[in-house]
Amino acid sequence: MRSGSITAAAKLLHISQPSVSRLISDLEASLGFSLFTRSGHGIIASVEARRFNQSVDSMFIGLDKLRQSAEAIRTTKDETVSLGVIPIFANSVMPEAVNDLRSVRHGL
Repeated sequence: MRSGSITAAAKLLHISQPSVSRLISDLEASLGFSLFTRSGHGIIASVEARRFNQSVDSMFIGLDKLRQSAEAIRTTKDETVSLGVIPIFANSVMPEAVNDLRSVRHGL
């Protein structure tokens, strides 16, 4: 979505163009809808892709907020912090973030 083409996305991700195409196809199969319309002049994002991209962007904003919270925790002593996390990050991102925070707070 951000790069505007599969070739540009491949360069940005440092992978081959066929790999990007395969990843898009896999994601489309998983989602159950097409993300792009392929034409002779490239690809065009579908309405569904634009809607899905808004959700993806919201998740990245949430990750930035988690980083800011971690920074506040790291620089503040004896504070209580409550974090709200969407379920997908509860078991993937949060454990590592909490361990990193503990390490920094306790000088480990």
